[in-house]
Amino acid sequence: MDYRLLTSVVFTDPQVAAVGLTEKQARARGVPFVAASYPFADHGKSILMDAKDGFVKLLADPRTGKILGGACVGPMGGELIHEIIAAMSQGMTVRELAAMPHYHPTLAEIWTYPAEQLRNQL
Repeated sequence: MDYRLLTSVVFTDPQVAAVGLTEKQARARGVPFVAASYPFADHGKSILMDAKDGFVKLLADPRTGKILGGACVGPMGGELIHEIIAAMSQGMTVRELAAMPHYHPTLAEIWTYPAEQLRNQL
């Protein structure tokens, strides 16, 4: 069992989903991290769907860039979190996630924005 991949989903409107560490958990455990988020209100596909509430957030190790956790509050959050589960299970970095092709317009491409922000910080 890979406890890093414990996932929670709340099927509300908007949906809430998270995997891995939250900022609060990372601070409490003394785990260094960088974080970035991106709002659905500025995302093309969610604007087209009129589903603009919420955001996605990524946490990464500031030394290696490995993804430590992710959260999604927004449309299809319970489905969108799977991309971060897959990325974490393979030990991906934010650089690798940012470079991974995503077609447009999709909800899933929203993950590339915080990944790019973190990539540029590292």
